Amino acid sequence: MRLLLIFIISIAWAQDWKVQKQNWNGVDVTWLEDEQFPTYQIIFYFAEGALSDHKIRSGETEALFDLLQSGTNSYTKDQIASSFEFYGVRVEPSVTHEYSTLEVRGMIQDMIPTTKLVCHLLNKTTFANKEVNLYTKKKKAFLGNLAAHPRELADRAFREISLAKTPLSRPS
Repeated sequence: MRLLLIFIISIAWAQDWKVQKQNWNGVDVTWLEDEQFPTYQIIFYFAEGALSDHKIRSGETEALFDLLQSGTNSYTKDQIASSFEFYGVRVEPSVTHEYSTLEVRGMIQDMIPTTKLVCHLLNKTTFANKEVNLYTKKKKAFLGNLAAHPRELADRAFREISLAKTPLSRPS
């Protein structure tokens, strides 16, 4: 799986961004810097998406990113959530058919400790059986109640009918 990092430092809608292309040990990095607003945004781009899931284990890429903050041998789920909340960091995964991203946003002064925690999660998440079972139970309950979510139901029906016999018929 190929990883591309995109750093956006101090996001503001200005045209005086400093742009640098770098390679960090085989990882392509695009560094954009604007010193008007002290925030950062890091986007971890993975060149694998829901299409890489095995047919029998459909949804495992989404589950991986959803359970990323479920704990490690060093930190519990509550400690991770508390740390991100303390720093005011947003961690948002996104899985499409073709690729996956993990977006991290926060204040520039907190970039080092929060980035270290995110890297720790990417390397050391344990996916405890208790958390996986709870996640699976919630997903099954959601699918059982699709009638209560008309937009999701329509999206799934559209995929199944219009994209039948293609890999894209499976929801991401």
